[in-house]
Amino acid sequence: MKKNFFVVLIFLAFCYAAEARTVKGRVHCGTENIGGVIVTDGVNFSRTSARGKFKLDIADEAEFVYIVTPSGYSAPFSSGSPEFYRKAEGEDTFDFDLVSLGDGDYTIFAISDPQTKHDRHFAKFCAAPLQDIKANAPKYLRTGPLVGIMLGDICWDDTPMLAKYKKEAASLGFPVYAVIGNHDYNRKVPFGHYADDFKSYFGPLDYAFFAGDDLVIGLNNILYSEDGKYIEGYGEEELTFVRNLLKLVPEDAHVLVAHHSPIAKRGREKNTFIKSGDTLVALFGDRKVDMISGHTHIMNNLKISDSIVDHNIGSICGDWWSSDWCKDGTPSGYAIFSIGKDGVTHFYRSIGEPDDYQVEIIEPGESQHHPEAVVANIWDYEDGWTVSWFEDGKPMGAMTQTEDVSPTTIRKIGETYPDSSKVPRYKRPRTNNHYFMAVPDEGVKEVKIVVTSKNGEKWEFNVGL
Repeated sequence: MKKNFFVVLIFLAFCYAAEARTVKGRVHCGTENIGGVIVTDGVNFSRTSARGKFKLDIADEAEFVYIVTPSGYSAPFSSGSPEFYRKAEGEDTFDFDLVSLGDGDYTIFAISDPQTKHDRHFAKFCAAPLQDIKANAPKYLRTGPLVGIMLGDICWDDTPMLAKYKKEAASLGFPVYAVIGNHDYNRKVPFGHYADDFKSYFGPLDYAFFAGDDLVIGLNNILYSEDGKYIEGYGEEELTFVRNLLKLVPEDAHVLVAHHSPIAKRGREKNTFIKSGDTLVALFGDRKVDMISGHTHIMNNLKISDSIVDHNIGSICGDWWSSDWCKDGTPSGYAIFSIGKDGVTHFYRSIGEPDDYQVEIIEPGESQHHPEAVVANIWDYEDGWTVSWFEDGKPMGAMTQTEDVSPTTIRKIGETYPDSSKVPRYKRPRTNNHYFMAVPDEGVKEVKIVVTSKNGEKWEFNVGL
């Protein structure tokens, strides 16, 4: 019996040796060695010594050796995205020379769905949206590190557009990471290689970096099958990466997760998880987690649990470049997350508008769903906000949350498609629940609306009747 046991052990050891190899390397910033940096192949993890050196056992099938970039640093990003990874094949020694981002609170620009299909789309992206990002970046760079995350669908089934995007991203002056979207896959190549183009531009599909004491994780949640169709969800690769990574991260560290699709779909009764979404949530336990997603071209802050919120942000391309508003009444734009000692705050920035442009007021007669009401469209609304109203100075309490669609969205889509029957189904105006209504009494001359965010920001509007 003992003899057989030892034979099995020898066999298993042989198999492991055949499937894995040990690599080594160094992480530094110029002449400064950086200790404690997490190094991984996506499954196996190690840390650098005080001298910045590491050894890591990697599987033969590993595509990349890469680092979880420490706070205050970035991999070089002059190519248009941080090069925090190296191709694993054929190499045994890896050098990561980082650049300093400086001290201070972190800011993250979360940008969803540029979705450029051809040069005309790309020219639109390079106009107002990209110029808005460039114009706003300096004020945040003055206070601390600024990092961008593209939330997928950088292109629209035309992966050569990724090279054009990277060229423009290189001019921003700050590192911009990317997660893969359903339109960033190349389905013209054999199955199993759909993501190769994206990886050649941006590296591993699952990765992480530190922003202050916070951990930022980028994840793939688009799963294609051999028939060329996809579902939203997390594969075993993603779950293994998160599971093993969290073992090395303090339990009180706040986590941000960037992925293309929201982890749950909004329903009237409850939110419904995408594939293995419940498994991912369980891995985080009681950790405070803010998730950031795109994909839908609408805006929702979905409460997933007592400690997890998924911020599904509006798209920077609006209604697929047909208009500069999303189909649910959210202006085209991007989200700005601020990370400091007091936690994480965020707001949605509409392209070309001041930062405090957060509410659209819809006057009586303008809403197709509630023509008798005054309606407030609050695209960044989430639990903890209050929306109250007054009739001729008299407090009337809270406005009623409702489903509605913006007349601005209807008008802008109509300008592109005068014949409403020609509007593609996916571009048609869509209701959402970030609307609040109140029906004024007869004879009321003025309604005042007061919107207060959970952080205390306040917006007041007076509507004459």
